[in-house]
Amino acid sequence: MVTLENPWAYPQNTQLKMLVDTGADVTCIPLRMWPKNWPTDQGGSLTGVGGNAKAYRSRFALKLTLHDPDAKQHDQKFLMGATGTAASEIRAIPLKWKSDDPIWTDQWPLTSEKLEAAQKIVARELEQGHLEPSNSPWNSPIFVILKKTKDSYRLLHDLRRINQQMCDFGQLQPGLPVLTALPENWPTMAVDIKDCFFSIPLHSRDRERFAFTVPSVNKQEPARRYQWTVLPQGMKNSPAICQRVVADAIAPVRTQHAAGVMIHYVDDILMAAPSAEGLQEMAADLRRCLAAASLAINEAKVQKGPGIKFLGAEIGHSQIKPLPITLNPDVRTLHDAQALVGSLQWLQNMVPITPSQMQPLYEMLKGRNPWEEKRLTAEAKETLKNISEMLSHPSVQRWDPADKITLYPVLNRQGGMAVLGQGQPERMRVIWWVTPTRPAGAFVPHSSLLARMITKGRKTCISAFAREPDAIALPFKKGTDAQTETFAAAMAMAMEGFPGEIQHLPHLQPLRHLDIIEVGGPARVLPTPKPGNTVFTDASSKTQTAAVAWQENGEWKEATFRAADVSVQYLEAKAVEMALRMFPDDHLNITTDSIFTYNLVRQMATQGWAGTPIATMLEDALQARTGTVCITHVRSHSKIPGYYQEGNAEADKAAGRVMTLREARDLHEWLHVGAKALAKTCHIPISEARGVVATCPYCCRRPLQEGGTNVRGLMANQVWQTDFTLCQRLRPDPWLAVTVDTYSGMIVATQHRKTTSRAAQKHWAYAIAVLGLPQTIKTDNGSAFTSASTEGWAQRWGIKIIHGIPYNSTGQAIVERANRTLKQKIDVLGEGEGIPEHSAIPREKQTEILQKALYALNHHLRGENSHEPVAKHWGGTSPTEGPEVQVKNPATGEWETGWRLLTQGRGYAAVASAEGGPEAARWVPTRWVKPLLRKIEAHRNSSDT
Repeated sequence: MVTLENPWAYPQNTQLKMLVDTGADVTCIPLRMWPKNWPTDQGGSLTGVGGNAKAYRSRFALKLTLHDPDAKQHDQKFLMGATGTAASEIRAIPLKWKSDDPIWTDQWPLTSEKLEAAQKIVARELEQGHLEPSNSPWNSPIFVILKKTKDSYRLLHDLRRINQQMCDFGQLQPGLPVLTALPENWPTMAVDIKDCFFSIPLHSRDRERFAFTVPSVNKQEPARRYQWTVLPQGMKNSPAICQRVVADAIAPVRTQHAAGVMIHYVDDILMAAPSAEGLQEMAADLRRCLAAASLAINEAKVQKGPGIKFLGAEIGHSQIKPLPITLNPDVRTLHDAQALVGSLQWLQNMVPITPSQMQPLYEMLKGRNPWEEKRLTAEAKETLKNISEMLSHPSVQRWDPADKITLYPVLNRQGGMAVLGQGQPERMRVIWWVTPTRPAGAFVPHSSLLARMITKGRKTCISAFAREPDAIALPFKKGTDAQTETFAAAMAMAMEGFPGEIQHLPHLQPLRHLDIIEVGGPARVLPTPKPGNTVFTDASSKTQTAAVAWQENGEWKEATFRAADVSVQYLEAKAVEMALRMFPDDHLNITTDSIFTYNLVRQMATQGWAGTPIATMLEDALQARTGTVCITHVRSHSKIPGYYQEGNAEADKAAGRVMTLREARDLHEWLHVGAKALAKTCHIPISEARGVVATCPYCCRRPLQEGGTNVRGLMANQVWQTDFTLCQRLRPDPWLAVTVDTYSGMIVATQHRKTTSRAAQKHWAYAIAVLGLPQTIKTDNGSAFTSASTEGWAQRWGIKIIHGIPYNSTGQAIVERANRTLKQKIDVLGEGEGIPEHSAIPREKQTEILQKALYALNHHLRGENSHEPVAKHWGGTSPTEGPEVQVKNPATGEWETGWRLLTQGRGYAAVASAEGGPEAARWVPTRWVKPLLRKIEAHRNSSDT
């Protein structure tokens, strides 16, 4: 009589009367004796005396008990029907596919060395039965890489497109196991299953999808094609199938050795038992079960404690510490920063890395593109230094099943974390650090953070140690306001169903290094108003102004704040923040028409974690107060009369009073004109216009002021200056032909591929159509201006061309300055469009930006001029003789008379002799001219007489 036990079915056991050969590989029983509810798999077809019979095999290994005093228990898989199929055959798990359409990716060429290595690897795997010849319509490329030892190659199969067509298996083991769940001082052993993937068959109907081609040199022979018969490396479901197969194979060991601990992760197995003898028995049974499933242990990787290295940790008798890792401080890009932070995430359960310590590293993750430049800050370097020191010391202990587990939730400035510990609080042994929770949302009260950490700590304890914490130590004193009022609802949810003891340890010394903050305190934001000062807040998106209004001695007072390029939500919150900083020691009633700010401040009744700049701004203002606050919401522009609407109207009026300033800012963002042009066009003070220009991130770097002295015309179209200048922002037509009228300062520019005579003539024809016909054009002596073709063109138009020396300030300074001004304006407008500095402007935008630059320069005030260039060009008159002046003769140094002043500017003046008239004007520096006082003195003498 024997008893078969199957813990994965119902009924779990059955008794049979049969003859058992305990040394046989396969034991067969009739199908009629097999319980109907016990799962089976196909076992093949068997041939016996009576003919062929279909055979089945038990899906799980069964426990067999012989009812005889001398019998021993052993595990064995059974077949039903007749002997013929090996019991060690592993059931192949079929894959599910999104489509049956073949995928073919061509094999790329391989060098002779790599091709030879691939052929050797394929021949070896073919001999071992891991590959078979293929005629599949699927194909994926292969390649080989050197192993870490640099003495051999490994074969890699690119299955990315195949994986996209494959359905995912569900997660069998999400996350890593908690290694401190190993009881302390229990002997441990770690084993690795040898070639686990290659020991598990691939379902026959799925094999053709994993075919590949081994090419030949120069196509000298037909390529050889193969397909995998076992789980291939790189197939996304291989780890899940491996986990399932190994879990089924070792299930009897778990049942038989229920007193021990077995941690299985993919193909790694860690065992612990109360005694060394029990561990040896467990290991022996494990070998037997794995062998029954055609799996083998890699003897070279068997580890016995202490000092076992498993899943990135080193396991001692009572302590566990992470294995040393290399923290790369050479961070250059956002991708490097992400890799660095990712390498630290899994350490947080074994090393007390607080959220505040990680904050400098989290700040480096801000960005959108992986190639963005990043550098470690001083705070980040200090964090890495501290973490490196902590890695060298054991930080978590293996647990004692006989001792109580206490959950210690704590809060700090950057969030919350919790500790699972054993022993007295003063000498607490940490068995697990519950991963810090980084709150989500604009503001999270400390009560919610504490509740989250309690809930997460309870779940972690149940998951890892299969029981609730025996006690929870709350970080505040019993009977405080935090416990009885503010935290009541959140704590009730977190503690729901907790069967253990609740302790109050607000001054837990072993955890002081975590930058713990005290929890509790009275409410600072009240739900109802109280007697005190009342203020009204409002903001305007048009004027980008936040305003606060209040009454003082019967008169309305106001305070405003202006900021460019911020959201209206920020301005609404800024107005409330300004109000919070008023009357800090008294109760304050705030009235706002922003429902967003109203709800946010109401959430801040007690201290908490601020997760956005707006919430941080309001939290800082609340912490700076000693008086309480009540915030009230009213509808804006309501027709209901009353005090609230009167105050809201005053705040609204204060916020919308600077419309012209907003218009000036919009005009500058569009054309980037100077302060003087803004002041005149938008009717604002010059000081505010300069402030607009100063806040522009593009214009504040470039001086747009004009200056210098040069000979110029005394009327429009009298003298032009023309030059070619290179503007790389306008590639592939980077040459600008620039003409400036020296009287009005009006600029005309055209874009060209090369600096040729034809380009110069084409540019002048366009300039004549815009400005009119000039009398004289001054250029440098470049070939485009001195060629016979250009001379002939000028004669036909009746224009006189004067040549100077390139970049000579005495002849071409006006156009050189115009070149600089125009290119600076193009740069500013380009950056304003979001085009990076020094990058080429897209061709479809080049014409628009060039014309916008010319419009901004010609139709708005520029430099020290009192009129726009276009107005001066078309509205100017010929100069008349002005007052008599004295002019210094540079040769003799004497002051000569007989001159009259025609015009003057910044540093220059035009004078003409009494006989010559305006046509014979002479340009001199201003310091060489002074008024003639002779007639004034004579007039005074005659008056005295």
